[in-house]
Amino acid sequence: MAWECPNKRNLHIGADFGDKENLEVEEDEGADYLTEIAQLNVDDLEEGEDDTSYLSVLRRLLSAPKSQKEDWRRTSIFQTLVCCGQETRKLIIDGGSSMNVVSESTVQRLNLPTKPYPEPYKVAWINSSSIPVTRRCLVSIKHGPYSDIIWCDVIPMTVSYILLGQLWLYDRDVDHNGKTNTYSFKFNDQQIVLKPMSAETMKKFHEKKPTKQEKSRVNEVIETRKKPFQILSKKQFERENKEQRVIMVLVFREAKISAVVNSEEVPPEIVKLLSDFFDVAPEDLPYGLPPMRDIQHAIDFIRDSQLPNLLAYRINPSESAELKRQVEELLDKGHIQVSLNPCAVPALLTPKKDGTWRMCVDSRTINKITIKYRFPIPRLDDMIDMMAGSTIYTKIDLRKGYYQIRIRPGDEWKTTFKTKDGLYEWLVMSFDLSNAPSAFMRFMTRVFQPFIGRFLVVYFDNILIYSKNKEVHINHLQQVMRVLRQEKLYINLKKCTFMAPSAEFLGFVISNKGTAADPGKMKAIVDWPVPTNLKEIRSFHGLASFYRRFIRGFSSIMAPITDCMKQGQFQWTKTTAKAFEELKKRMTEAPVLRLPDFSKVFEIACNASHVGIGGILSQEGHPIAYFSEKLNEAK
Repeated sequence: MAWECPNKRNLHIGADFGDKENLEVEEDEGADYLTEIAQLNVDDLEEGEDDTSYLSVLRRLLSAPKSQKEDWRRTSIFQTLVCCGQETRKLIIDGGSSMNVVSESTVQRLNLPTKPYPEPYKVAWINSSSIPVTRRCLVSIKHGPYSDIIWCDVIPMTVSYILLGQLWLYDRDVDHNGKTNTYSFKFNDQQIVLKPMSAETMKKFHEKKPTKQEKSRVNEVIETRKKPFQILSKKQFERENKEQRVIMVLVFREAKISAVVNSEEVPPEIVKLLSDFFDVAPEDLPYGLPPMRDIQHAIDFIRDSQLPNLLAYRINPSESAELKRQVEELLDKGHIQVSLNPCAVPALLTPKKDGTWRMCVDSRTINKITIKYRFPIPRLDDMIDMMAGSTIYTKIDLRKGYYQIRIRPGDEWKTTFKTKDGLYEWLVMSFDLSNAPSAFMRFMTRVFQPFIGRFLVVYFDNILIYSKNKEVHINHLQQVMRVLRQEKLYINLKKCTFMAPSAEFLGFVISNKGTAADPGKMKAIVDWPVPTNLKEIRSFHGLASFYRRFIRGFSSIMAPITDCMKQGQFQWTKTTAKAFEELKKRMTEAPVLRLPDFSKVFEIACNASHVGIGGILSQEGHPIAYFSEKLNEAK
């Protein structure tokens, strides 16, 4: 007799003869086996054999329905692959779980910041033990057009995946189709359908040690495609990416890095360093959003504030085309998204020094109703004082630093701007927001806190690394580059300077000899034309005052110019002109100020007159700083 197993994977054949022989035929071999049975000639049976048994088997085999392959979705849970930042992780959806869960190994691998769970609980494990759940974190996932940020509980598990349970199903109002095992819902005004991947497909992307198996995983993907190697245009890649499968892209960057740094002026140690960390210095920011970190840009409105809704600015056709191009570029990179919100401010273009245009957003009305959060900005003189004793310097500049910080989830609508083509909202921090400088400085301080004051100073997106010798400096650079890679921060290689005997930093030149004024800024002061109005004299006064520490008796020399600004009306006199020329002359003679050594004795020399007071701070006869102040009438 013949029968099939419930899952139709095996065909069992039994006969009532001989030694009660049992045959088992695999599904793939079943058709060939039946063919052989059908071709048996009963006349070929040996004498004495009972042909009834064979005929019974043959009859039942031929009358048995052909086994059909079972749909793998019938007995499989939902599983697929999602992108978490630049990593790929397995995602499981299970309505039997009441919470969303992420494995502890995934959290560590993605370097996700965790927070204490508001209401800790315990999970009963398979071996009857219980595991306390005390931490949770925000997990950013992307699957085709679906991009979301989800709170997940952190649980130690031997497997590395993300599990979405009833909490996610409820929050997203998800519908499940049991036949196709798909989940459909509406998200951000877009219909999303999540389709499962078969276990066979998932095996090809099974990830145990991604960093060591990267090459083999790429080869597996290539072998599964009919075309082993494809060069795709941008539109072709977008079409490929819309299909819900994983696409592995191999990008060669080392040659480009070498082309930039492989010159006689760059030490070979730096060439090797940048080759090892080539992923930290891309030509442009990667497409997509930066990782969700513990610091995001938060926007809190003053209570009962009126939301602004301003008209778009009128611009000429060429500027309109340029604005549209830049908006589309930001959309392609994932830095903004189409918006539908009750408030919006206009976008406009401003010219840059190289003649190109920069897109800006007029967020003044939004900033007026925003609660201001202050973070201390480091003092320039304090940072310079930290570098005493250093002889070698590296200056690193972040690439579009503000765009490397996310907007706090839920605050995106508060950044909405408009053009004549529609409304858009920022997903990354833009430079026109009032709290952007504080948020960025707070983030940079948190990232580089272990190094600040030891061998590094940071001022917004400017990072200066200083060391006493070459060997120590290489070690310092490696530590900084590792942190940049860990935080997924990217640098602008063209604006960086490596292992130099001096470094230009915020208008000053730092070297082992001390601090000097930036020659470029000095030239701007020396070449400054004679002011003709209050605006021009105030600009000159502001720039010259920045370098007052280099000019002995600065306040006394500047006094006639200061008086000129106080009179309300611009009056250029011979005394003012003489002070103007004297100050420009002193700028050309500005000395190099020695960096202070706080282990040695300081000397102060003071002086005063009816115009002002002044002093010199020095060590061992070398000036460190000049101080001066103009006296008012009361003093």
